Amino acid sequence: MILLVEDDPMDVELFEKAWEYGGSKEKICVANRGEKAIEMAKIPPNLVILDLNLPGVDGFEVLKELKNDSFTKWIPVVILTSSPKEEDCKRCYELGANAYVVKPSSFKELVELTKTIKDFWLSFNKIPQKGAV
Repeated sequence: MILLVEDDPMDVELFEKAWEYGGSKEKICVANRGEKAIEMAKIPPNLVILDLNLPGVDGFEVLKELKNDSFTKWIPVVILTSSPKEEDCKRCYELGANAYVVKPSSFKELVELTKTIKDFWLSFNKIPQKGAV
């Protein structure tokens, strides 16, 4: 399962369509608030795709919570945000993000991005098995 943390319904729809076009069969669960994302990460997902601009608890705080929890710290977190700010990127890596990606401007680029994410994080990358940490 992939946990997509995104509050914009249009961005959720675009990501889900791009994920499907990219050939992934992995189920996507959506959290539209930071609090919900922290709760849903306890399942745990195989990957978290996290936006930074969220109502309530923002993406920075979600990232901090996930990486400071012994149960969720091993879950890869890819930041997918509209912010190209260097300070946001640096802060995310300081908090333990595994990748920082600025949202692409076209659907075609989003499909390519989702394929790349799927191939690397769900195919090539090795992470500990659930409960093995």
